[in-house]
Amino acid sequence: MAGYEYVSPEQLSGFDKYKYSALDTNPLSLYIMHPFWNTIVKPLVISMCLTGFGLSWASSTLLPTL
Repeated sequence: MAGYEYVSPEQLSGFDKYKYSALDTNPLSLYIMHPFWNTIVKPLVISMCLTGFGLSWASSTLLPTL
């Protein structure tokens, strides 16, 4: 099985020209999932990142002086 060639070099060179693009027109996505993501998930992720950064900063600067 190791001697088989599954993808030829010509086929591999075609991946350089490949571009994926899609448009989501599903009503469930447009009216439920996207608004949910934009109003709840994105701010939650940003606040968790800021909280983690703040705790990391506080532990590295404030705790050693105590």
